[in-house]
Amino acid sequence: MNITDFLVQNNIQNCLQKDVFVSDRFKDENGELLPFKIKNISSEQLSDIRRLSKNDPTLLDIYLVAEACIEPNFHNIDLQQHYNVKNAPSLVQKILLAGEINMLSMSILNLSGYGKSFDELIQSAKKQ
Repeated sequence: MNITDFLVQNNIQNCLQKDVFVSDRFKDENGELLPFKIKNISSEQLSDIRRLSKNDPTLLDIYLVAEACIEPNFHNIDLQQHYNVKNAPSLVQKILLAGEINMLSMSILNLSGYGKSFDELIQSAKKQ
């Protein structure tokens, strides 16, 4: 089978989601860790984020988390008002520690297909 045959036989989804446990600071009333739900981003979205952040690595992480976090939704106006901020990136900075932002950003990039080397992909394919 070649890749074209595979694509014809399978309906590949381009929208991926994943739960990520960011920190033990986020627990429910029973002490259970609460996950953040993230989604992958497209190359076009990443290009827009790079442009907005002017390629500053810290701002890039913040904008990436603001864009790709489903839950919590940093674009939620009520949540922004509760934390007395005016936009999603400011809310990310208000709620999350620097390391938490970085971990979420790396998880989003990995979910989007970045971060795996060609050797890792080959090894993964060999195991299947």
